[in-house]
Amino acid sequence: MRTAEQQANGTIARPERSGASCAAAVLDPALARPRAVPGFVPRRRLVRQLIASRRAPLVLLAAPTGYGKTCLLSEWSDVDERPFAWVTLEAADNEVEQMSAKIGRALERIGMVGAQANGRVSQRRSQFEGAGLPPFMRLLAQRGPLVLVLDDFEVLDSSSSLETIRVLADQLPHGSQLALGSRIHPALRLGRLRAHHSLVELHASDLRMDQSEAAMLLGAAGLCLDPEHVATLVRRTEGWPAALYLSAISLGDELDAAAQVEDFVGDDAVMSDYLREELIGGISDDARGFLRRTSILDRLSSSLCDAVLGRSDSAAVLQDLARRHLLLEPWERTEESYRCHGLLREMMLRELRLLDGEEARELHRRASLWHSAGGEPDQAVEHAVAADDVGRVGELLWANIPRYLDRAREALVSGWLARFTEEQIAGDAPLSLFLAHRHLNLGDLAHAEYWASAATDQLERPQRQADIPGLRAGMILIRAVVAREGITRMGEDATRAFELESEHSHWRAVCRLYQGIASHLAGDLGRACELLDDGVHRSAHMPSVESLCHAQLAIVSLCDDDWELAEERSELARTLIDRNDLEDSPCAALVFAVAALVRAQLGHADESKELVRRALLLLRTSDHYAPWYGEETRIMLARAVTRLTDMRRARTLLAEASRAARRVPDAPVLTAWLDEALGELDSGAAAALEGSSLLTLAELRILRFLPTHLSFREIGERLHVSTNTVKSQAHAVYRKLDASSRSEAVAHAARVGLIWSATSTEV
Repeated sequence: MRTAEQQANGTIARPERSGASCAAAVLDPALARPRAVPGFVPRRRLVRQLIASRRAPLVLLAAPTGYGKTCLLSEWSDVDERPFAWVTLEAADNEVEQMSAKIGRALERIGMVGAQANGRVSQRRSQFEGAGLPPFMRLLAQRGPLVLVLDDFEVLDSSSSLETIRVLADQLPHGSQLALGSRIHPALRLGRLRAHHSLVELHASDLRMDQSEAAMLLGAAGLCLDPEHVATLVRRTEGWPAALYLSAISLGDELDAAAQVEDFVGDDAVMSDYLREELIGGISDDARGFLRRTSILDRLSSSLCDAVLGRSDSAAVLQDLARRHLLLEPWERTEESYRCHGLLREMMLRELRLLDGEEARELHRRASLWHSAGGEPDQAVEHAVAADDVGRVGELLWANIPRYLDRAREALVSGWLARFTEEQIAGDAPLSLFLAHRHLNLGDLAHAEYWASAATDQLERPQRQADIPGLRAGMILIRAVVAREGITRMGEDATRAFELESEHSHWRAVCRLYQGIASHLAGDLGRACELLDDGVHRSAHMPSVESLCHAQLAIVSLCDDDWELAEERSELARTLIDRNDLEDSPCAALVFAVAALVRAQLGHADESKELVRRALLLLRTSDHYAPWYGEETRIMLARAVTRLTDMRRARTLLAEASRAARRVPDAPVLTAWLDEALGELDSGAAAALEGSSLLTLAELRILRFLPTHLSFREIGERLHVSTNTVKSQAHAVYRKLDASSRSEAVAHAARVGLIWSATSTEV
């Protein structure tokens, strides 16, 4: 099997061409040292490491086939001044006598050294005489410092042959080294050598090619790629030299090799043939079945494998496979769990799906249960999705909804949901309700209500899903947030949902938020503070909820004219938004609006303007959120920009808030806030006018109604004054605005920002 590995690394076996040793090499190919051929990729960084290891008597290169162990040893021998005795072992060498004779012949080829003249060789030889050791040990004493290479060491499995090598490693003359090249980790006791820094080890992770080496190998094989595609291929093959070479063969047949790089996987025909012939062809059916059935797993631990496969010996199987270097390596340098090389895993996974797709799904279901029980929801959902188990996916997403409403996991969740059709999702109550809350979290009320309706349809049927914790409360909360039936009903729904949930349910934090908002908007500030404070304490793992609780508490402080406390609470809300990457979430609009008002009041104009900008962007992109939320946010923003003397924008925001107020008829506090904001705007606008054009507050109140179609009599009824009073104040407004009619007065007032005009294009 040497030929396949050498081809993959650009080498073939050639006998040495150095004088008398040439004849011996021809007669005994097992003693021939491989030579590089054109296209060979030098591994200089590894050679330097080997040259620097001269004080360690034992060098071990242990890696699967195709990692260039033989090539590296040969390259080392070309630059080290010491002679190299090369032995390629065979199964027959498990007989100690035959192995000893072969090593002896390799040593005899080196010849005697000049040190024999001064007696140092005789001194070394005396150390081994009478010790009952193999003859080649005495030959070692007769030679100067050298390197004895034993390649294909994996064939040695007899206790006698391994013991001989162990003794050799212990008693190697000073300055000499024993280098072992093996496809498996040898059954040698190496702990003492490691402890005394007498062992240098290179494994697959060390022998992987980096990007520059891979580019050289691919180029020599006739495949020229740009650096980006080379990096992709290195990642896909994990730097395995044989796989890189075979990818060049496979991709060389493609018209556009660069476009096919990302798709090069373990089930590629060329790669699969190599894996079967060189790597797993000699393992037992049980071991192959183990690899095939565990190919669904990213990480192979004994307990997980036992649970998925229904067996109890996975630890022993994994250790044996890892020792054989079947592209299994310990996970984070422990022997408790392992990972399989991506290419081998892909090939085995394809084989599993072709042989028995239903078994693959059942294995995924078992893995999902194991990960869920172990507190690993991401892996549990991943396996449930792979099993096409929509019910299991729904239960997991619903049970961990705070985690999966986190915007940092939005792409992950989208990928999972994309595996199912709308019909599949609509047929599962937890998954439909999860999607409803996800859309609600994104500010999309229409889709939230659509999926909530689908969940309701399922819950009305006699299914076990009706007993899943939180479903009923989750349904009621959708209705509470949307608040189609007003603020009073919102509070009632939130209270009902709170009562349905257990004490430690995450939904109780959401319930407290909306109970607190309902109490606040109804005018019960004391009760609102109690509920919102409780919401803060319950929402430790729900930053969007916690930030809204703080923002609403900041507004309560504003109602009490406590700007210091409002600043503290608004800063807490902002910190939660920034720390948890929620700046694009609809919940952030109110947080930014409140913070903008506080900063403007405290004289931090530039900071306030930036917060206004961020809040307005969110309002434009997510303006389908609950009506009360939009009105509240716009009122806070209007108050902020009034303090920034942006009267035109303030008028626009208050006009929009006024329209939203019609959809929230039972919130007296919102109406009071709107009037207060309009009063602040009127005062600010009046102060902005100069000289004789200064309008009184009474005149500004009249001015607000001039753009409407209300008559003077109807305006008087709204303001509780007589028609004559309205008429006289209106004419005073005309005079001060230098207008001759009602329409001219409206146009003039709109231009200077005193009122909002329907013709205004600024938002």
